[in-house]
Amino acid sequence: MSTARSKNSSSTEPGVLDSVPPGLVLKLTPPRLRKSLLPRERLRQLREKSADVEVILVEAPAGYGKTSLLAQWRLDWLHSGTLVTWFDLDSDDSVTSLGSGIIEGLRRASARPEFGHDALEAIRRGSGFTQAATSLLAEIAEYAHPTVIILDNGERPSSPELVDLCNYLLHNLPPNLQIVVGSRTRLPLATGDLLAHGNLLQVNIKNLQFDLEETHALLTQKLGDKASVELAARLHDITEGWPLGLQLAVTALEQSADPEQALQQFSHSGDQATQQLVTGFLAHLPTELADFALRCSLLDAIHPALCAAITGQSNTAELFEQLRSETPLLTSIENSDWLHLHPLIREYLRSKASNSLSSSEQKEIHRRAWQWLAEQGDAEQAARHALAAGYAQEAFALIAVNLYDLCMKEGHYGTVADWLKRMPESEIFHNTALRLTAGWQAALTGNWRKAEYYVGTLVEPPCADSTLYGEALAILAVANSRAERLDVAEQYCRAYPENAPDSLASRSLTHIRAFSALFRGASEEARHLLSNIPSDNRYFAQEVFHARSLGHIYLWEGRPTLADDAVRRRHALCEVVAGRRNELTMALASILAAACWERDARDEARALLAFRFNLGDRAGSLMWSERSYMVQASIAAYDGDEPRAFALLEALTSIGTTQSILSIRLMSMVERIRLHAARHRSGQCSTLLQDMDALFARESHQTPVGLHPLLHLYRNLAHSFTAFASGQPANAEQWLDKAWPLAQQLNRGREMVQIQAMQAVVRDAAGESPDELLNAALGRAESCGQVRVFADTLPEVPDLISRWAITPSAREQVSPDFILQVLEAAGVGIDEAKEPSATPSPAITAAASAFLTPKESEVLNLLASGLPNKRIASTMNLSSETIKWHMKKLFIKLNAGNRQHAVDRARLLGLIP
Repeated sequence: MSTARSKNSSSTEPGVLDSVPPGLVLKLTPPRLRKSLLPRERLRQLREKSADVEVILVEAPAGYGKTSLLAQWRLDWLHSGTLVTWFDLDSDDSVTSLGSGIIEGLRRASARPEFGHDALEAIRRGSGFTQAATSLLAEIAEYAHPTVIILDNGERPSSPELVDLCNYLLHNLPPNLQIVVGSRTRLPLATGDLLAHGNLLQVNIKNLQFDLEETHALLTQKLGDKASVELAARLHDITEGWPLGLQLAVTALEQSADPEQALQQFSHSGDQATQQLVTGFLAHLPTELADFALRCSLLDAIHPALCAAITGQSNTAELFEQLRSETPLLTSIENSDWLHLHPLIREYLRSKASNSLSSSEQKEIHRRAWQWLAEQGDAEQAARHALAAGYAQEAFALIAVNLYDLCMKEGHYGTVADWLKRMPESEIFHNTALRLTAGWQAALTGNWRKAEYYVGTLVEPPCADSTLYGEALAILAVANSRAERLDVAEQYCRAYPENAPDSLASRSLTHIRAFSALFRGASEEARHLLSNIPSDNRYFAQEVFHARSLGHIYLWEGRPTLADDAVRRRHALCEVVAGRRNELTMALASILAAACWERDARDEARALLAFRFNLGDRAGSLMWSERSYMVQASIAAYDGDEPRAFALLEALTSIGTTQSILSIRLMSMVERIRLHAARHRSGQCSTLLQDMDALFARESHQTPVGLHPLLHLYRNLAHSFTAFASGQPANAEQWLDKAWPLAQQLNRGREMVQIQAMQAVVRDAAGESPDELLNAALGRAESCGQVRVFADTLPEVPDLISRWAITPSAREQVSPDFILQVLEAAGVGIDEAKEPSATPSPAITAAASAFLTPKESEVLNLLASGLPNKRIASTMNLSSETIKWHMKKLFIKLNAGNRQHAVDRARLLGLIP
């Protein structure tokens, strides 16, 4: 029997392959991958990590690159030696066609024409899919080779028997078989137990969307040097990482000589490719479906029941599903039955709707949406539609109920500000909740005058409501604290009832007390105060503020690694929940970017700030951050773009002026002076310093006493930088000696490192050993994770470290790896210069002998080779004190201010080669 069957199979072997219908051949043929397709390592790693998972479902609407991803994975599996078959499902597929297709695909992939013979016979005899599937699965298990079956377009078949077959296969897979299904919609498969036992991986929109790094990589692949992180961030924000949208945008940018202008046009669906895409989709849709999409475009979010309410059509569910499954127009909202039109498409459709639908018809759609959303309890969206329908008073009444929660609990500050601008002042003052909301909005921007305008009367004695009184006190305390009117803020804090129960108001006051503690240098006390605030996930905004405050404290102390730990996880969550350009997300991004920059994670810092805090764009914003301006200025200076660096710092000065915050103005001026000092521009430094001293004299006495140490620290640093720029290290030393106790008092870790590093430069220039100061500065920096602080001080600092790094004392307290990181951040290598071996020319020798003593000439040549005083002393077999004496004599004779200046002067005079 066995022999006869073998003979028969052998004689018909060619026919088995030759008789495959052309349609089936096409269904078994995977799509062609473009060579220019961007490899997405994140998704490749996702596949590799799921090696032990039995089933992978890739579910997302059209335009998200599901098929391309499956094709890429197929190649990866093939390269690893896995047996892979592909099957493209159609609406008319049945158990027979699917089973036959899988078997034929496995035959071709394994080069075994008899593979699945018994299963195929069972299908042909109509023995039932269970018997056929069992036979096939058993044969795959016996073959014992890693095998993957890829089924694309899983949403197309509608046969119940086919669903039953798929469920049977998914729940009876042998260990060497994986099944991967791609679908535009959620499939009606029984996968709950697979998910519960860790046997199912679900790949959805969130996975398939490009992240910012991938968007930048794609743009770089297409545009080369024109692809800045800023441009990529703008593109990512416009497309929301939608693969099809990115493809369209990149095409538009490639074809334009000005990518910035092309992106601006694309963002308004003004480019030809986007218009052609949407027009093409609408043209191919049935008239009823296209009209349905047009009306849905007036909604921000779409739900089948809401669509039914605005259209009044009985077949809304069918139209909705057809629009989702057959077009790339709709995208799902994660973990929700709601969908939305992609912004690019929605804007185009709304423009079309405004031209093709009458004004009365549009208002009627908005009216119906308002009533339906109000019934569902979505007051904010209902109010938007009520306003669009022309019912302003009803809209204000709706939104007043939950605007406070949007502000204080959820942190939708942009939405709150938008509504407050629309409301008449009388409407706000008529509603206590709105007054509090407006007060908080003003407080969080540091606008204490506006906060008093809204809630000032609520803290007067006639106010009988203790809860209202306490919250008004908290609003005014926050407003004055953010404006750095610490004395006034403390008065409101003291007035707050001691026995008041825990509330958002009491927690806000704790943040203020922690902030005030920093100006006393009590950062540990500040952290302790924050730790006493109970965690409460119901108040998302407050949890973000907690992380932000903790990160701010660590940065104050100069501990960027701990600041990073404090905010990174919350920032990632905030970006998912609230969006990349939400005010809360940006508040955390500024802290995280500052921490990254200090750790010399330059690319990450750049990406965190890209298209978030634009020049002049955030001055009036709720969560603008001085740190974002400072880091962006540092990035610009590092890139050699000084005009932008100074423009950012000048904008920061302007913000400080607008908000009457002296410390912000002084900080930005110090940084401008430092940047000029790094280029030895003594004139610019002196001019800025005069302006700064005048500002200090004019306004410092008006600031709270608690701020004075920080203000004096900034002023002393500015004088130090200016002295360095003028070649007066001795003068710099006086100002550094004044700055040091202030930095210690305030516990400002970064400034302490800077001061010690500059003091080491002064000591080295004076011919003294810088070992003690350099070890202290580098040791402090290493323990706290500060890498860039030396590069961002003065060029003389990393130059000194470069020469000092080869001395034995360099390894006493600081690891060689950290020294290398510091020098790499500054773009400086370790100075491996050796003692000079070349004999000076007779002319140089004669010039030196006429001007210098033999010992001075020898010291000068060793100094020119880059050796520190200790090495010069050991080389000449003299004491360090004698070398210092010779150095001083050299400085006098050469009229030099520091070591490098002495070498430069000696070369100019022809004393050394």
